[in-house]
Amino acid sequence: MKIFAILVSLLLGYSDRSSAQIREVPLNELLDNSTYIFEGSVLSTSQVWNRDSSWNYAFAIVQITKVFKGGLACGTIEVIMPGNEPIKKSKEKDGSVNLQVIESEHGELRLETGQKGIFLCNKTKLPTKADTLTNRIATESYAGQQGFIQYTSNNHKTVAHRFSSTYNDLDSLYLLIDSRTGIMHSNCSP
Repeated sequence: MKIFAILVSLLLGYSDRSSAQIREVPLNELLDNSTYIFEGSVLSTSQVWNRDSSWNYAFAIVQITKVFKGGLACGTIEVIMPGNEPIKKSKEKDGSVNLQVIESEHGELRLETGQKGIFLCNKTKLPTKADTLTNRIATESYAGQQGFIQYTSNNHKTVAHRFSSTYNDLDSLYLLIDSRTGIMHSNCSP
């Protein structure tokens, strides 16, 4: 009977996870509600677990190449991403423990070394890991994976956003961001 209860719990947890819908956040909302908007390249990533190993954080060090919003200095900044989603533990009537993964409605951002694109971030209360950053601000993506517009072509002139059509003209995207924020972006020297 316990095995049956465990299997049912696992199946219910899996079906809850597989049916999760990611809610689209319009680009204008991303631009309006992000405190920091910058273009950059991921230099490195790492992960750290919290004390009870129920959640881990991924850290990305990003080299800033353009600043669109937020008064950042050229150089480096840290983007913190929740790693594994939090696990909700609940005790069932029969004494078994039900583990349920809780998903974000926006999907979690995952970054890898070498990725380039535009980051739409806010300051976070999560602990910063790096001491040698130019911008000693810990940020996290606004709206999870939707807060990163990744460059997808070899020459980095084509970008893709999860819900938007692909932009073939990066300069038009720069103009859109400048127009929406009311600030002319600044370029950083290599």
